[in-house]
Amino acid sequence: MGGLSLNVQQAFGPVFYKRMGVLGGSPSAANHAGVKPGKREAPANKYKESKERKMAVGVVKWWDEKRGFGFISIDGEDDVFVHRSVIEGSEKYLIEGESVELETEPSPKGWRATVVWRKQRAVVA
Repeated sequence: MGGLSLNVQQAFGPVFYKRMGVLGGSPSAANHAGVKPGKREAPANKYKESKERKMAVGVVKWWDEKRGFGFISIDGEDDVFVHRSVIEGSEKYLIEGESVELETEPSPKGWRATVVWRKQRAVVA
């Protein structure tokens, strides 16, 4: 083994030496998984890959104007998180009790709105 002591060889193990080309074979030959040493494949995010979206009608349950987020209540379902960036139109805020239409998708913490539309408000003349 080219003068390597047994203790060093045991400390690093045969995989290290094979990757370094000491035990015959190149670093790529030892890499049978196709992943470079030190690199890992990112785990798949099931929420980004999910095509599950749904349309709903709900009522604004809670809204924090300073922080720009809140929750929409949908009958018979969990509350939906909404951020001001997904509100359509020039007014990027919601009013508690306001009726809205929204498109939702699953997220790691529950459902979130991807698009929110205000329902037409009645104009009193």
